[in-house]
Amino acid sequence: MKSEAQTNFLYLADSLSSSFPAFAKRFIQSLQSANVLIAYLPGTKDIWSKDYMPIQRGINDFVQFVYRPSYLFEPEDLSHTISDVDALCRAIGTTAVRSDILVDGGNVVHYGNKVIMTDRVFEENKQMSRKEVIAELERMLDVSGIIFIPADKNDYCGHADAMVRFLDEKTVLMNAYKYSDKKLAASIQIILKQKGFEIIPVPYDVYDNDSLDSAVGTYINFLEMEQAIFVPIFNRDQDKNSINLFA
Repeated sequence: MKSEAQTNFLYLADSLSSSFPAFAKRFIQSLQSANVLIAYLPGTKDIWSKDYMPIQRGINDFVQFVYRPSYLFEPEDLSHTISDVDALCRAIGTTAVRSDILVDGGNVVHYGNKVIMTDRVFEENKQMSRKEVIAELERMLDVSGIIFIPADKNDYCGHADAMVRFLDEKTVLMNAYKYSDKKLAASIQIILKQKGFEIIPVPYDVYDNDSLDSAVGTYINFLEMEQAIFVPIFNRDQDKNSINLFA
């Protein structure tokens, strides 16, 4: 699969500017300063385009999973936020190989032929056996093995990209969990170390957030491009530590 560090063009949901104008302005300015080429997906209903748009396997090679996550239907029906991916792909001239299983793009963390996902994918595809889900994922992502880690029960999305990211083929960045998350951290570390990965902790400071919906303090959910890495900051003490880690 094409690694994030090899990508040099970024599509943004057009709803980003209308939903979060101040942030969008700063973010776009940062992208332009780094010479990242950008374009907009027209008619999006949700800013999180990574979750519903096709996943890139190679040059002009994309795979499209079904985007109908359970958290958009329970406890509240938010299905009106699901964008028309077919229309978006036509608008930007992209075609993709299709799969019938439910997968969020945010749950696919990859580097070359290595992929990490949380076990949420099995909950989303209960009509299939675990073996069938794995076989379909390997076939569609064109990889020979996928590493599954336990989902964070405090994260309603259950996405791997808010938990771990690849630095290279032998190194994984991971949230520096503490307090009640120590059991989760231990489980993930065991799985990754058994696969031969070195683990580097990334600042993680969500414990004073007012809501479980807040991603404030989740520094690992950065954007990596060929030109630069864009790390979120939250006006917290950990900002400097996070920036120094990626500098």
